[in-house]
Amino acid sequence: MGIRARLMDRPPRRRLPAWSRVGLAAAADRLAAQPPGTGAWWRRELRQEKLKPVAQLPTDAKALKAELLKQYPADADNQEGWLWTAGRWLLLDAPSTPGTRAAVYRMLAGLPHVKVADGVKDDEGRAGVALLLGDPLQQQIIIDRDSGDLLAVQSELLRPDGKEAWLPVGRPFESLLVERLGWTDEQPTEKVERRPGSP
Repeated sequence: MGIRARLMDRPPRRRLPAWSRVGLAAAADRLAAQPPGTGAWWRRELRQEKLKPVAQLPTDAKALKAELLKQYPADADNQEGWLWTAGRWLLLDAPSTPGTRAAVYRMLAGLPHVKVADGVKDDEGRAGVALLLGDPLQQQIIIDRDSGDLLAVQSELLRPDGKEAWLPVGRPFESLLVERLGWTDEQPTEKVERRPGSP
């Protein structure tokens, strides 16, 4: 099913924030007006595109940064945030090699606003060395000191902030705990999300 929409010209009743004036508010209103859908299963279809296989990415931090920046959007204005997101993806979601993962650690540690701290705990109490970005809303990548393995990727509000008043303070409000990560010969078990109330 395809959806087409066009913006209607009408004077605003009040001054809207910038994100609303460029059409996001209208798009969100149209989305909210759509029916919730029916069926027993929720399904999504995604396509991921990349120019170079992850296994071929550099294992040197400077070379990796240069390779990643070839994908940096021309209209983007936050190179550090973009590299952090790319590095997080390589660590958490991509079949990258141990050498590339180590290069990600070094690349992120070298970014201007990234701090490195020891003894940072994940939501299960496991302590490790962490890469930290942001204040007071802080993103954390926690690494096992002994093995170098990824322990967790978390987000935490360090202190009260009027912009994020709904978030808890001083503990992770989002935590992805890594229990197992890597290649295996075990066949994956398909997991699907069933609609509540379905058999």
